[in-house]
Amino acid sequence: MIRQETLNKAKAESLKKHDWIKESLSNLEVSANPKYKIELTTNELDSEYINKKVKVLPTSNESDTTYIYVFKVTGKQRNVSKLKGVLEIEKKQQSSNSDEKNDLPRINNNSSGQYVYVGRSFDIRARVRQHLSSGYRGTYALHLERWSCELNEKLEILIYEFNAVNNVVIQAYEDALWDYLKPCFGRKGDK
Repeated sequence: MIRQETLNKAKAESLKKHDWIKESLSNLEVSANPKYKIELTTNELDSEYINKKVKVLPTSNESDTTYIYVFKVTGKQRNVSKLKGVLEIEKKQQSSNSDEKNDLPRINNNSSGQYVYVGRSFDIRARVRQHLSSGYRGTYALHLERWSCELNEKLEILIYEFNAVNNVVIQAYEDALWDYLKPCFGRKGDK
């Protein structure tokens, strides 16, 4: 879980940066307890394992539900350094192949500790599947199955649900959470 204090700090930072949405952010309810939590081990990633893990998540919705999700390392070291090293190699191989579109996430050198990725989605099952699987070539995602299977890292995906919240408000909150968690991969801002 992410500490309640961290979630509240991210909310407070959002309030400072975006005065014009202050009222909406003030009313935004955040909880340290995610709506969904998926635990996984990278060396077990294959189609069957991924399908089993994402099965608990809702499919695409036509409602006004948005999800913010956080990938984090939960193993003994709780550090993303091994993942970072292997992804650097994979990105070099991908960029040397001119036929292949760069679809792997940016590596953030100022990352800290155990947080891997922070993102947002309306279709949480499809988006988590993109991050876990090796498929979806050309879609910007972690694609963990493609490069992390040899690591035997334990990961957790924490998924927070927001209903009927303006997209700009959710984006401001996601950005502030990104600033506080300093994930190793991905980029801040509206994708």
